Amino acid sequence: MVYLFYRLALEPKQAEKIREEIRSIDSIFDPQSLKSLDHLNGAINEILRLHPSVPTGGYRESPPQGVEIAGQFIPGNTTIVAPRYTMGRRPRSPLPIVDKSFAHASEFVPERWYSKPEMVADKCAFTPFSIGRFACVGKGLALAELRFVTALLVSKYDITFAPGEDGIRCWRDMKDQFTAAPGKLELVFIPRER
Repeated sequence: MVYLFYRLALEPKQAEKIREEIRSIDSIFDPQSLKSLDHLNGAINEILRLHPSVPTGGYRESPPQGVEIAGQFIPGNTTIVAPRYTMGRRPRSPLPIVDKSFAHASEFVPERWYSKPEMVADKCAFTPFSIGRFACVGKGLALAELRFVTALLVSKYDITFAPGEDGIRCWRDMKDQFTAAPGKLELVFIPRER
């Protein structure tokens, strides 16, 4: 959420797009309505792609007999890591059959998740909640909370950086402690006129 509000302060037009979508629903208190908002959900996916909650974690061990992945043999009992932070920013997929994972991988483009699907060539590279038996059991709750809090704050406030703040510390000083610990971010929430 910290990174999402950093991005909304950095790019106010993104917040305005979300505001426009919110006007199209009856209530932000209806989780199903929020689930239908393309730009809101695209912005959340983009933040989870660029700043995953678990940037590096998700270690796996190959089976004792070893395993072949994309034509490469991995010996048995080898620790395998596919850092989400790196995978989400990687313009090329590690799989030889896919040329690119994300077009313009370092850019924040919420539309890639709803109106520009060609910008996501390899959906397998997007795993902010992990996959398989290790997938996060709180995924649904986390997404519902992200949608609601974002919709609530964006509908009531303009979000800007505090005087002297540029947001750089937020991502520059992030610590990977299994979960991401963002650096300091100072924002101002200015009430919108009704």
